[in-house]
Amino acid sequence: MPEIYNGLVGNIKNGTAAIGHMSGWNLELSRDIAEVVSFGSTSKEKIPGIKDWKADADGTADFSTGSGQNDLLTAYENGTKLTFGFYLDATKYFTGDAYIESLSISHDAEGVAEISISVSGTGGVVLTLPV
Repeated sequence: MPEIYNGLVGNIKNGTAAIGHMSGWNLELSRDIAEVVSFGSTSKEKIPGIKDWKADADGTADFSTGSGQNDLLTAYENGTKLTFGFYLDATKYFTGDAYIESLSISHDAEGVAEISISVSGTGGVVLTLPV
C-alpha cells in the first residue's frame, strides 16, 4: 500500500535538533551528464557524471534561543558545515552535510517575519529507511 507523507509529520533538523518554526523544505538531487561526440557520429552519446545536491527551506523567523535558527545565521556568518536532516516522517529522512549558501529574512506589515535558507551539499545525501 502506498504511503503518503503530509506536513504534520515533516521536519528539518540541524544534526539531531529540529529547526523551529520551519514550514517547508525542498531537496534537489542532480547529476552532471557528459556528452561524448565523435567524428562521423549522427547522435550524441551521454554518460553520467558527478552527483550534487542542494536544498531550500522556509518558515516563520524565530531567532530566540533554542529555535535553531540562530545557529543557521551563525553557520552562515562563519562558513560552518552543518549536517541537515530532511524528514518525510519520524523514520524516513534524507541527511547530508551542507553549507548555507543564502539566508533571507522578510517582513511586512500584514504578516509575520519569514526566513528562507538555501544550502549547498558537500558530499552525498543519504536516504534512511526503517529496517
